[in-house]
Amino acid sequence: MLNYGYLELVYIKGENLNQFIEQNLSVIISEWNQSSGKGKFFQSSKATPSSLQESFENLFLIIGKDMPGIREEELIQWAQDIGRRRAQSDFPIHYSLELFTEFRDIFWKTLNYYLQQSQETLSAKKVFEWERYYNKAIDMVIYHFASNYVAQKNELIRFQQITVEELSVPLIPITHDTSVLSIVGAIDHARSTRIMDQTFNHVSQVQIRNLIMDITAAHFLDHQVVKEVLKLVQGLRLLGCDTIVTGIKPDIAKMMVQQGLDITEKIQSKATIKQAIESLHIIQNESSSTFTTKGRKIRSRY
Repeated sequence: MLNYGYLELVYIKGENLNQFIEQNLSVIISEWNQSSGKGKFFQSSKATPSSLQESFENLFLIIGKDMPGIREEELIQWAQDIGRRRAQSDFPIHYSLELFTEFRDIFWKTLNYYLQQSQETLSAKKVFEWERYYNKAIDMVIYHFASNYVAQKNELIRFQQITVEELSVPLIPITHDTSVLSIVGAIDHARSTRIMDQTFNHVSQVQIRNLIMDITAAHFLDHQVVKEVLKLVQGLRLLGCDTIVTGIKPDIAKMMVQQGLDITEKIQSKATIKQAIESLHIIQNESSSTFTTKGRKIRSRY
């Protein structure tokens, strides 16, 4: 039995490096678990100590082969899988890199113990070859882990952005041919473009004839954004849809006048959604889910 620091490793004469590591894996992982205090790694993630331990046990067995026995495709596959899993569990990447640093340190201690026990005499050239070989393997793991971690995170962020974009343009049908678009929050050029695209699609697909666009809760409306709104209204008119804008605030009205943006001939405006609905003669029947629009009785889709 070899006792070096905290490690007590057992060597059986004639065994190769992989056999040595497999036989002593529980002791090696125990040392790895104790280093740096793993508890902090689980405070902000869904990863568990057991899942980390299992993954690094596999890594010790994959890398711990006599030179040149490491299978590169197996190494890359491990790194890619773990990178995706850690990103999905929201495990911080800087913690992961710290764990790899600890892995490298313990691996080299283990390799040193093995060489001492096996009494293998290595020339300086051979030692250099071993150092390059195993460090290159560990570096390859870190590279493929990090690249797949980042790729998975970017995919998750992209999916979240799509979800937010869909929620940022809430189009609510109130009759078969009338919808309400309530714009909430800040509007910049990018968002105004999304609003335009999704509104055009909605109007075209559902065959909307009247759109009530409420900007009561919209923020940071500058003259450029107002121009984008005018373009939206003009585009909707080409699709056969009339637009009523509601919720124009005094400061926005003042800015329009100062900028010379005359919208009175281009769009209809009302103070509130209620006024807009009344102007379209849309009346809800309190005893049922039906509406009357300009004398025609129709059933609400919601």
